[in-house]
Amino acid sequence: MAEQVQFHLEKMIPELEDLEQRGIFTKAEIKEIVKRRTAHEYAIHRRIGRRADFLKYIEYEINLDRLRKKRKIRLGLDANQDEVDNEAKKKLGFTLSDYSLTKRINGLYQKALKKFSGDVELWVQYFEWAKSMGASAALGRSFARAIQLHPTNPSMYILAAQYEFVSNKNMTSARVLMQRGLRINKEATNLWHEYFKLELLWVEKIKERRRILFGDSALGLKPTGPAAVNEPSAAIKRKLAEAGDDDGDEEGGDTGVTLANEEGGNKTQLDLDPTIKVSNESSAQDPAMAMGKKLSPVQQAMIELAIPKAIYRNAIKEIPNDLEFRIGFLRLYQAFGSDTLFAQSDIYESLKTDFAWDPVAVGVLAEKALVGVNPSDAQFPIALKSVVEEYEASVKVCILF
Repeated sequence: MAEQVQFHLEKMIPELEDLEQRGIFTKAEIKEIVKRRTAHEYAIHRRIGRRADFLKYIEYEINLDRLRKKRKIRLGLDANQDEVDNEAKKKLGFTLSDYSLTKRINGLYQKALKKFSGDVELWVQYFEWAKSMGASAALGRSFARAIQLHPTNPSMYILAAQYEFVSNKNMTSARVLMQRGLRINKEATNLWHEYFKLELLWVEKIKERRRILFGDSALGLKPTGPAAVNEPSAAIKRKLAEAGDDDGDEEGGDTGVTLANEEGGNKTQLDLDPTIKVSNESSAQDPAMAMGKKLSPVQQAMIELAIPKAIYRNAIKEIPNDLEFRIGFLRLYQAFGSDTLFAQSDIYESLKTDFAWDPVAVGVLAEKALVGVNPSDAQFPIALKSVVEEYEASVKVCILF
């Protein structure tokens, strides 16, 4: 163990020398750093390692790096090199100590994850740190590894899909992750809800981008048939180019989450659903989907929430008797505003069919008239009266039967 510790300490010498030469830490502070690191190295290299020892070491290095950054700013080591003399230039620029601490923290996390690979909380902590550091390539590999080790943990697929959608702007990969997770975790209610929410977010992004490109009148979520719109102006094109593509289907490159190919034909009802199959084929063939001047019938259907509808249809086949599960989909629709009102009817109909005598379902169905109505709206009293009448009628029917 002593040899391992000595080896790791010797590897730190160039970094510590750089920190001292640049005046970020004094000689006395460097000695204290060596002392603290030596203690931490012995702790993590003991025969029976403890998770707490790794976390303490990681916390120390994160705080040390934070202090280094503050000192560097205070000492003016980030200044424009054209404004300083040759003597000062030696201390400026990007040197070893600017990245060595981050590299060490990442290495410590990797060692801890190798030793405690079953600790989901540790994985999540690492993901959050890596995101904060912009370590995209490391994140992609780590998500894939975490899913491989924890295939029955829905949170891993959710976090990985969110990373692909938000950070890599790769909706195709996000869909693959969600669908892969649902093949293994068919009864994971949170995974169904998050996949549903992901598709709603994608539609919202497409709508917003089309508004910028073609104007507000180009897109409403209520079914209207293929939309013919005008070409965007040169000014709008420049604005979009400066902002970067944001249609949610860009390739993630080497930063993406790449999973091993599945063996066999482990297909689910979701995979076989015609809408899901078409959506997967379309986004794979056309990354700029729904960005054309005129929408194809397939593209129009997707913007009209065909995919969320298909997800709900398949979700209730897998989990047929959970009322709260279905209400969760309804609440997600409602969170996206009045544009989803026409799609909510599928859920209301299924509640009426499958939970006609359930008092909670009766309440939800009665409250339908209030959905999307603002309390300050003149129509609110009428809607409220309708809710009361509906609820009273349902109660009478229940009493009779």
